Amino acid sequence: MLIEKCFNDYLEFVSIYRKNGTYKYYTKIFKSLLAVLKILEINSFEKIESDFFDKITKCYLEKTNKKNSQINSAISVLITVLNYYKLEYPKRIKLKDDTKSFTALSDTELKKLLDYLDKIDLDYLNNFSCVLAVYLFLDTGVRFSEILQIRTKYVDFENNSIYLEHTKNGYFRYVFFGGLSKNHLIKMISQKKEFVLWNFIHDRPMKRDTLYHFFDRLNKDLKFRFNLHPHRLRKTFATNLLKNGCNLAIISKLLGHRDIKQTMIYLQTDNILLSSEYNKFYPYER
Repeated sequence: MLIEKCFNDYLEFVSIYRKNGTYKYYTKIFKSLLAVLKILEINSFEKIESDFFDKITKCYLEKTNKKNSQINSAISVLITVLNYYKLEYPKRIKLKDDTKSFTALSDTELKKLLDYLDKIDLDYLNNFSCVLAVYLFLDTGVRFSEILQIRTKYVDFENNSIYLEHTKNGYFRYVFFGGLSKNHLIKMISQKKEFVLWNFIHDRPMKRDTLYHFFDRLNKDLKFRFNLHPHRLRKTFATNLLKNGCNLAIISKLLGHRDIKQTMIYLQTDNILLSSEYNKFYPYER
């Protein structure tokens, strides 16, 4: 069984029975796996030897700059394919997870960021759209991949909500906004553009690169201890809701998580709640 054909056939299955995001993810992983297997001169599943996964892991470590967590994910996808075709394979040992967790913005950092945004010339280049993007990350908790696809027709000012038709897991949802982004949204809607984030220089929907450059500029000027990025703003949104007493199940729905356990891990709720309770009952205040 030629591996490339197996991958292509499995992708056809995924395109029919899985979400579009899953299809894109597997396509990316298969490309990576094929490159490694080519180096190893393995092109068939006919004979999987006992050191099959060891060879792949070692090649990833020596020939790529992939993190352990990325290598583990790639091999997990490979095992999914092997199970699909009901093929036998040796025991797999995972690499030590090197995923680095990042924290939400502190109150001081958040104030510094908002003060900085208040002083930006919104009429210069694409500053208006970029500032609106930051406000929306903080106000709604949307993902980077979701924010670029928000259509203006789905912004509802009566309910202060936005309908997301394109999401990571393929399930549509509503998010809500407040005073942080509302006035900027009103101004953007008045421009009568198709998408909420618009590149006014080239008169087209905003692309990832423009926002990446803006975040590079924020990091250069603000010099936070940890880099600022859209996912950190999303985590800040969720963490502040939790700190203010919002129900964890509600936060999970707003984030678009399918399992509340994912939200608990994502927010590191144990530490947040322990810190909150400790400060509430701290016995030595004078």
